[in-house]
Amino acid sequence: MPDAPADLPKECIACGRCLDVCPLFLATQREELTPKATHVLHRALRQGSDAIRPRQAEELAAMCLGCGRCATVCPQGLHTPEVVAAIRAGHGGWQRWLWGQWIAKAGLLWPAAASLSRLLPAALPAARGLQAPDPAPWLRAQDWEPVGQGREVAIFPGCTATHLRPQWIATARRLLEQSGYRVVIPDNFACCGATLGHAGLEAQQRDMQRRNVEAWRTAGRPTMATFCASCRAGLMAYGDAGWDAGEAARFRESVQPLTSLLGRATFCIDEPTAPAAVVWHQPCHAREGNPDGPFLAAALGDRLTRQVTDRCCGLGGVMQLGGSGLPQRVAAACWESLIPDGGEADTQVLTGCSGCTMHLAATAPAQGMVAHWLDVIQT
Repeated sequence: MPDAPADLPKECIACGRCLDVCPLFLATQREELTPKATHVLHRALRQGSDAIRPRQAEELAAMCLGCGRCATVCPQGLHTPEVVAAIRAGHGGWQRWLWGQWIAKAGLLWPAAASLSRLLPAALPAARGLQAPDPAPWLRAQDWEPVGQGREVAIFPGCTATHLRPQWIATARRLLEQSGYRVVIPDNFACCGATLGHAGLEAQQRDMQRRNVEAWRTAGRPTMATFCASCRAGLMAYGDAGWDAGEAARFRESVQPLTSLLGRATFCIDEPTAPAAVVWHQPCHAREGNPDGPFLAAALGDRLTRQVTDRCCGLGGVMQLGGSGLPQRVAAACWESLIPDGGEADTQVLTGCSGCTMHLAATAPAQGMVAHWLDVIQT
């Protein structure tokens, strides 16, 4: 049999490797929620099959958290979140519209939701994560190696730090300055756009991308320090963003995790306020080689008792509005891995993604404490 033409799109071969990593399947054991099922339904929709109802198939195929874990194991190189985004783009609904408003008007809506969640915690459980965390910083860092040598670095803050956690920006700035960098924070950086793209809001995503590229150009095309794994993944995935010649590669090279830019330092744990144990949660969008985990391992020593690298927090972006309860089920499974059987008292979970920080905080069990790693550093 002759080989298929190289320009034909690759299809799912139903090997099932995605079942081993899909958070929805691992939490529910429902195979209709797997990437494999999504590709079967997508093919049927493309072919106009009469065996399924298109609206129901589209709704089921859109049950995707956007974690991208399936893409790391697929032998065909398929990226299910991209397929789901295309399905959502052609399937309008109030959830997509409302999610677009939630992101576009974050400066107004997020602080308001955080305030309401404090007043009505039972009515707005998903908004618990928007509230400011209680943990006081307990990891002192000093005597930074001046590796920056005066080079300029721009901080890409992302939505959460901009609207809810400005202390992350302040801490990141001090860490970079103590490492010898000259820091700038452009006023016109926007959302990275990834969550809009996953929701199928392509026009809004492209607008955010072009705004960020223009802000980077105006700042002089500097290195960009990121402290959210999802933001960095979103920036690295920019496609046609109105690039000048050779600019796309330079933009991607400029996007760097904050911890990769920092020099060596002396760390000291403040025992009166430090937790007895720390667990690191590696975000889905922090692929192999992400320096956050090793950075904390070096800083914390034996205080870091475990690193959980194979569990999704379950945020899911626009899936929060569907009423399915699936993001909460995935989060519960994640917490079981982070603090098994209730865990020992006084254990804090640290992570390196703003979305993971918010969703884990919103779904934490009674004994669960979670924070972004920037929350615990004293400078």
